[in-house]
Formats: sequence, structure tokens, C-alpha cells
Amino acid sequence: MFPGKIMLSIVLVCLSLMRIEAQNFKFGFVAGFVAANAHSISNPERYTDYRVFYPMASLNVNGLIRYKKSDQNWGFSVEPGLIQKGGLIHILDQKSRFRLNYFQLPVLAEIRLTDQLFLAAGPEFAYLLTSKGIGAFSQFKEKAFEISGMVGLHYRITEALDIGLRYNHAITSNSVLTWSDETGQPVGQSEIYNQYIQLVFRFKK
Repeated sequence: MFPGKIMLSIVLVCLSLMRIEAQNFKFGFVAGFVAANAHSISNPERYTDYRVFYPMASLNVNGLIRYKKSDQNWGFSVEPGLIQKGGLIHILDQKSRFRLNYFQLPVLAEIRLTDQLFLAAGPEFAYLLTSKGIGAFSQFKEKAFEISGMVGLHYRITEALDIGLRYNHAITSNSVLTWSDETGQPVGQSEIYNQYIQLVFRFKK
């Protein structure tokens, strides 16, 4: 299914539910600190042990639509927003930032563990808006739409505020890295996948 249709379908389902049970919805926003650390797989044999990426600090800002009945231990949330993924690239003594700016749409099921703790997990759909520091990486347009999985543990501080620690790993790759030998001749390619750890603050009313 075309990426836009997936996101539109999710939005339409949420709007339909909101009309049916408006009293069970809460709205707000999410702000977070991100440690992005993309990684490569299937490196050429001579580069098997070569590490390309290291953690890079970035941010995310999202809206929040949350559904939960007061008498149930489960709910779900949708968080449309912006995030920067990628990682730091270390080559010899030089460092560069591999920056991928996405519109993201996490769709998370929430399961209450205790009065203060709840588990959040589900897919994230994302679309690449801009990219910087891409160098030898290619095929961004072909791989602009990304699907990933997310899991996190949240602590409810008040009814209006919770804090969460999350991990996300892509299911689809974001680009291809072409490797070269000492003469500049291509010797193979690797698929690049996003992953990140995220500390988020969710405000709702």
C-alpha cells in the first residue's frame, strides 16, 4: 500500500473513534531527547568488523492523541510529529553527522502494569523529508518510507504528565552504502537501518 494511504487510513480510523467515544480521548504533545545510531548490515568481507556509525544526539517533537477508558488497563496512542534520525560517522580523524529528518507516526498500544507504570509498543511509520551528510549513501528516494518497531516503559508522574524510555529499530532500510577499495573501485554494498533510544515527556489534558 502506498505510504500516504497507510498514514491516512490510521488518521481516519482515529477520527472515527473520536466521534464515537470523545470522552475517552486526551490530547497533548510529546517532546524528547534522542540518541540516534544507524547501523549497516551485510558489509563486504574485508569490512565485516568496520563500524560506520556512532550515537548522535537529536530531538523529536510530536502531537499526541491518546485513547483509554478509565476502567480498563489498556489503551492506545498516536503521535504524529518530527524526528531526526541517523548517526555520527567517524572516518579516520574526521567526524560528520548523518542527519535524516522524518515525519513520523508512532501507533502504540499501552498496557498498564501498575498504577504508575505502563508498557507502550507498536509500529512507527515514517517518511523522509530531508537528508544531510549523506556522502557515499544512496537510494534515499527509493527508501523514503520507513517502517519500524518501538517498545518503551513509561512512568506516570501526574494525570497530565508521564516520562518514558523507548527503543526503536527499523524494519526497512533507509539507504545503501557503497564500499570502495584503495583504488576507488566499488567492492560491495550494505543496507543501512535506523535505530534510536528515546527519552520522552508526554503532556496531555
